[in-house]
Amino acid sequence: MTAPAPATGFSRKGWCPGAWRPMRSGDGLILRLRPPGGRLTVTDLRRIADDAVRYGNAVIEITRRAALQIRGIADEDDAASLRADLQAQGLVDDDAAAESARQVVHDPLATSDHPGLALERALVEAAREDAGLAALPAKFGFLIDLGNPRRLAATPGDIRIERALDGGLCLRAAACDEAVAVTTADAVAHALALARAFARHPVVMAGRFHRMQALIESGEGGDLYRDAGLANLAPARTADAGAPPRPGASSGGLLAALPFGQTDAQALHRLADHLDGTGIVPRLTPWRALWLPGADPALAETLAAIGFITDPDDPLTGIDTCPGAPACASGMIETHSLAREIAAALPRAMRDRGLHVSGCGKGCARSAPAALTVIGTAQGHDLVQDGKVSDKPVAQALTRAALIAQCKHVATRQ
Repeated sequence: MTAPAPATGFSRKGWCPGAWRPMRSGDGLILRLRPPGGRLTVTDLRRIADDAVRYGNAVIEITRRAALQIRGIADEDDAASLRADLQAQGLVDDDAAAESARQVVHDPLATSDHPGLALERALVEAAREDAGLAALPAKFGFLIDLGNPRRLAATPGDIRIERALDGGLCLRAAACDEAVAVTTADAVAHALALARAFARHPVVMAGRFHRMQALIESGEGGDLYRDAGLANLAPARTADAGAPPRPGASSGGLLAALPFGQTDAQALHRLADHLDGTGIVPRLTPWRALWLPGADPALAETLAAIGFITDPDDPLTGIDTCPGAPACASGMIETHSLAREIAAALPRAMRDRGLHVSGCGKGCARSAPAALTVIGTAQGHDLVQDGKVSDKPVAQALTRAALIAQCKHVATRQ
């Protein structure tokens, strides 16, 4: 019997939103901001919460690229007023070009004197001055992962500065099995050279590819390192990849996750109240969570009461969903209550391998394979096992009840 085909029927109408270029969705405009260093003071939290109510629908999200976004903005005038207010707070750059240079993700759990933070600042400043990067696609970004093990191994990043197995640093294009040895002195220059080579690659200029992984996997990016002037390629031997940290208290602080990456203005205000006077400066993370360095472990219970996930065994840990219908114009199905129902039926070992509930075939919430991937279509729900939205489903056009039953059946066989 022929296997079912991957889900189709959606259209990629959006782009990567920013503060200077909000994106229209089903519940209004989305305005995304990337605070310097991913840090938010208590004053910042309160300003964001107030503005989310004043200009949006009070819904606030953290993305898998460690950005923060405000949803439900009525129109461009409100978006401009919101941007101006956040700009006065120092949370938005002076223009779109400066903002695009902040497409850098670093390890948010690193200490304030960690070399990765200095590299991030240097990379942002250099990118702002590099006219050759203007042609890069909007979603193109850099990643700095110097831990051992590497905590950001599963985080998207087109150009990656990573800890090497020998303790040094290496520069690698996403999905490439070769890397270049670099140092803290030359890593930024080499990373920008590789980005420029990507931007001027003929197939990229023709619009065929927008991300590094797609170019490398196509086999057409074989000369990219050479075109960037980088020599001495060697097999990529990076430090071991660690699992993303789980919510809860640790020796360094507290990781407070947002269910499905989403919270509201009231919860953010209450978080600010609890942090007031502590000196704690929260950091945005690519795990759709806030890292609270130095936080008292006792704070975990308090934050759980206002809606944050602080229990490492919470069924929603490791669950990836998009907003779904009706918040997203592309969404074919409601996602959040569906994800809760499926997650409750899965054993932890299976949840740890990932559950992805996508409102349509774009798969915005997760690009990596998951144990179960649910895709909303005009006909119902498609189910992919041990794959991603682009893979062939094992079942199609399921009703919600049939989908839940199928997921429970799969779980009993694990």
